[in-house]
Amino acid sequence: MRVSGFTFIRNGVTLGYPFLESIRSALPLVDDFVVAMGDSTDGTTEHLVGLAAAEPKVRLIPMTWNTQAPAAFVYAAQSMAALYNCSGDWALYLQGDEALHEADYTRVRTALQHADTDPRVEGLVFDYTHFYGSPSHVVRSPAWYRREVRIVKNRGIKVVMPSDAQYFVAIQGRRRLRYLRCRHAGATVYHYGWARPSPEHAAKVKTMNQMYHATQVSKPREDVDPTTIHAFTGTHPAVMEDWVRGASGQFTPNAQYKLSTRDLRQRWKMSIERVLPVDLSIKHYELLA
Repeated sequence: MRVSGFTFIRNGVTLGYPFLESIRSALPLVDDFVVAMGDSTDGTTEHLVGLAAAEPKVRLIPMTWNTQAPAAFVYAAQSMAALYNCSGDWALYLQGDEALHEADYTRVRTALQHADTDPRVEGLVFDYTHFYGSPSHVVRSPAWYRREVRIVKNRGIKVVMPSDAQYFVAIQGRRRLRYLRCRHAGATVYHYGWARPSPEHAAKVKTMNQMYHATQVSKPREDVDPTTIHAFTGTHPAVMEDWVRGASGQFTPNAQYKLSTRDLRQRWKMSIERVLPVDLSIKHYELLA
């Protein structure tokens, strides 16, 4: 059984992505790692070339981004280009602000071994830890996806990524799309996208506006429902230690923040979850019994 890894990145330095750390966190689990390397102008290309020179598993595929593609579809296009260059029987996907913890490697390998012997399994689902404001805080709410597929079968199944490349779907028959049938990987993806320093966060919002053809304003991250923010009490992946030190800073939710209708709806969902054994967050997969 061979396992490939894949990702995409463009101007990761300017946007504050820990993309080198992300790739390194996956290397112990894969036989090769494919990077769809966008046409960067900030030194990202040079960093990736240096990584590939030091890590024989890393393979770079130069790509040009179509920033006029339908809303955020360029992310899916880049991800699929990388996926379709993977030679492994299974493919592990990480976005440039996601990392794996070394403590989970054994569990992921075991889950892969079991999945490889069960023809029903098309993917492995990971729990998510979403850092918010700083690497010392996490956000927990049904509004944030709690699990997502990050390993997919790369043989005997037609897999595509819709919209902004957050999740996978399978093509069944000629036209029908469905979620992948999955097992749990027994592991966690650490998501640092909302923990980057404020200047890089504002730059990311501006860039995403271009990809989504939107006009969203980069609001202060302190303007968030304070009941969803919690102190992080675990450990970060070892490869993230330097990045975490650079991103660390004081963060306190705005106590005067006026809750939006969406915030109130999520509070209502959280109150239901506290009483009933249900998960009201969005799910892009089918868990096998």
